[in-house]
Amino acid sequence: MNSSQETEKTLLHGRYRPVTGTIGFLECPAKHAAKMFYKWRYRTYTRDGRELHIEPLRTPNMGTALDALLPLMTYSNRWLFLETTSQWCAFFGNRWQGTDSSPIGPLAGHRCGCRGVRATSVPNIPMKKIGEEWFGSYGAEILEVYRPEWTEMGNTERSICAMNDGGPWCFETYGEPYGFEDTEAYSARRKRDRFTHDMLESYLQHLGIEAYDEAFYRPGGQCSGFLVSVQGDPFPDQHEYTLDDLNKQSP
Repeated sequence: MNSSQETEKTLLHGRYRPVTGTIGFLECPAKHAAKMFYKWRYRTYTRDGRELHIEPLRTPNMGTALDALLPLMTYSNRWLFLETTSQWCAFFGNRWQGTDSSPIGPLAGHRCGCRGVRATSVPNIPMKKIGEEWFGSYGAEILEVYRPEWTEMGNTERSICAMNDGGPWCFETYGEPYGFEDTEAYSARRKRDRFTHDMLESYLQHLGIEAYDEAFYRPGGQCSGFLVSVQGDPFPDQHEYTLDDLNKQSP
């Protein structure tokens, strides 16, 4: 599959990548997840005179909801929690390299008391230099499922990853397979074929998540949720990026 075909299968046909390259899901209402995130990160983001705000957001479509995260930043300073047509809410951030997945596990296990999911689908686009900067993306298909309970080993219940590790592809799994998994595919000759976008999408559907269907994020015909944002002076070495800046690598 070439990069154009890969992009066609991603959320909003890749128009908002890298934001949509990784999507987090929490099995609780968006309001609860946003409040727990706000409470958890309040101290971290209110230093040096900054303030952390939380506000409701309601828009007619997914694109205008994601616009609330722009511009993208070197260090995340806006996070979006959206309701879906299921019991899951979705989580997006505005880091320039894509949504930071690191809060999902702790939110699920320590804060919200629910299951969490990380879904990463990034097309493999050869790196090329434009001016002084390199553009492109290393392909990755990743599913991580987090349980509500936290143990000495953390709360990762299942992890499946096929990714371009800067050249060679790697494939790794952790935890017991679910009954819906195509475990025979994990023996494919090429590591990149052992876990594909189609497999990721299918697995998510078995969990009740239609991650790459815009309608999934519009219960009642519109997007609704909560935006958490840092307001005040920018962080040191903070830089802004537009989607056009970051998608010069587009096929």
